[in-house]
Amino acid sequence: MSTSPGTVIPLDADDFSCVDSPSPLYAGLPDRKKLAANCGIPFPRDIRILAMEVEDPYSIGAPMTPAVVFSLQEYVRSAHMMLQTWFTSSGVLRAS
Repeated sequence: MSTSPGTVIPLDADDFSCVDSPSPLYAGLPDRKKLAANCGIPFPRDIRILAMEVEDPYSIGAPMTPAVVFSLQEYVRSAHMMLQTWFTSSGVLRAS
């Protein structure tokens, strides 16, 4: 997936695949889902992830780039809509 910095990207569990990791300590979402199924442990059916494309994913603690700052309102709005839809469809909240 190649997108511009600041692009808001909604994802769910099916957007991830199992990977062979060089580290025995790594376990991604698909790995944990499979482990839970194999062990008979309940696992959430509906997983939502809201990501944002960044310019430099390798620098931690650097100031946000202008593209990311510009997109923050869209990100928050998307998160709010996602939560509202999720809670309304699950019956936790009534539609207003």
